[in-house]
Amino acid sequence: MQSSFRIPIFLILFVLGSLPLTAQNTQTDNPGKSTSKQSPAVKPTPDEPASSKITFPDVDGWDRDEPYKYPTPDAGYSVNFNSRTNGRVTLYVYNGGHSKIPNELTGLVKEELEAAKAGIQAAVDAGIYGNLKESKMETVVLGGTKGKISALRSHFTLTREGEKLNSDIYLFPYKNNFIKLRVTRPASTDKTMDESFANLLYEIDSLFTK
Repeated sequence: MQSSFRIPIFLILFVLGSLPLTAQNTQTDNPGKSTSKQSPAVKPTPDEPASSKITFPDVDGWDRDEPYKYPTPDAGYSVNFNSRTNGRVTLYVYNGGHSKIPNELTGLVKEELEAAKAGIQAAVDAGIYGNLKESKMETVVLGGTKGKISALRSHFTLTREGEKLNSDIYLFPYKNNFIKLRVTRPASTDKTMDESFANLLYEIDSLFTK
């Protein structure tokens, strides 16, 4: 896929992944809680590898939406994990039009992170967010000290309707897909909220190391 077409896709995904939690979810008719312990697996289409089928778990303290499949195959599918007090984490699985994605955090993965960052800037330019500041980009272990997945992470602060927010992008490769997490959380959190968020990241880490 040409880079000139990538920013609009990321802007769409950014906005969908960051809508206020009080707004109606645009991705599913069930904006609230899941009733099952695991979501139905997303079935791959003929042009998707069977390995891209993922069953998303429920995580304590987070309400999980049903997976949403985007109409553009390159954009893949996503699932939201919502908390009334702790923000939203949107997990995206997509290939961006690439048939092969190396299992490394350089090259395509780093380029994809840069494209995602450009999408955030485009959202700011469109007036969706304000006061954007990027503090750092680094390599982290998604699940913390017990995790196994290495990911690129960019951290930002921004504002929405006067509220200061922390925003993060995590990105890593998985079986010829990009896995991206878009995190939007309150700027002020407490120990319980941070532990709940860390547990969610650990469960996602475990999901991709099975």
